[in-house]
Parts: sequence; structure tokens; C-alpha cells
Amino acid sequence: MSLRALLLTGGGLVALLASVAVPVTIGPADISTGDVWASVAAHLGFGEVG
Repeated sequence: MSLRALLLTGGGLVALLASVAVPVTIGPADISTGDVWASVAAHLGFGEVG
């Protein structure tokens, strides 16, 4: 994989993650970005929501 493709893939993943976390945290709910990631991890089976 070329450096350009690697950078584009990495940048795309960062943009995807930000597009999930930012709208949730600035929406009507009063939760932090950490709460968003904890919930996502729990739904994927990597942790607990507590």
C-alpha cells in the first residue's frame, strides 16, 4: 500500500469516527464523547455500559 493510500485511509477513518462522536455529543443529550465510545464499545461487545 502506498503512503498516499495509507494516509487517505487513516484520514477517512478519523473523519468517520469524528462524524459519529461529534453530532452525538452536541445533540440534545448531555453526554460526553467518552460516553459515546463506551456505548459503542458495549454494543460491539468490548465493554460494559455503566
